[in-house]
Amino acid sequence: MLTKLKPRRGKIVRSREALTQEVVELQQQMEAAAERDDDAVRSAAGEPAIHKVALLPEVVTMLNKRHMMEVLIDQGMLTTLAMWLKPMPDGSLVSLQVRTDLLRVLGLLEVDETVLGSLRSSSLGKYVRLYSLHKKETAANRHTATALVEKWKRPIFGSTTAFQAENVPQRRGQTAEDLERKAMARVEEERAEGLDSFAARAEGKTQGGTRVPRPVGMDFKYMPSAKVAPLASGKAAKESTRGRLHEKMGTMKKKKGTSSQA
Repeated sequence: MLTKLKPRRGKIVRSREALTQEVVELQQQMEAAAERDDDAVRSAAGEPAIHKVALLPEVVTMLNKRHMMEVLIDQGMLTTLAMWLKPMPDGSLVSLQVRTDLLRVLGLLEVDETVLGSLRSSSLGKYVRLYSLHKKETAANRHTATALVEKWKRPIFGSTTAFQAENVPQRRGQTAEDLERKAMARVEEERAEGLDSFAARAEGKTQGGTRVPRPVGMDFKYMPSAKVAPLASGKAAKESTRGRLHEKMGTMKKKKGTSSQA
């Protein structure tokens, strides 16, 4: 009876070489689609950039295969994804559908020591960071991108260091590095102005250069000696002005009293 049982059907196990070849072929298609979209944006005819969108379902299907993740990382798929998320040559964002699907699929990526090196060298983190801050990005995508940045921040940017802007193309011809340099210059300028203002206040000066009056402290080590000697008694001395006036008033009272009696 055992001989009549059919062999159990199992999963088809593909070799590592076959998986690698499949990933390499997909990457070549992705790179070609990105180049065609860039050429379409640069063209004077204004051709639509639709090559990434056309290939997107196949890319998402591949990224959803967890058993392929190791092969994808080893073959540099993160760098290819960064190429897809990179803004267009004119500074505009890539297709909304591409951004939404790739940001969602990237949430499946578990960052560990084996993935850390590839993720750091791929420049994928800076473009995800860009979408977490871009004003023209949708609120849902900004939320997803922010969650990815928080997830990757510790292994990529360090446990305590904040993200630093890199050379991200901007529509107005300014890179993120230029904006960061200007921001740091403003911080240093404000800091210098604050120190100068503090020093001026410490010296008692106003902005016009005049000195602010301050009370003088009466700090004496010894009591100053008196320039006028005290009187010997409470009565005014005859040789003083007060004494002479007092004597004259007394004489006048006596004369007045004498004349009234007479």
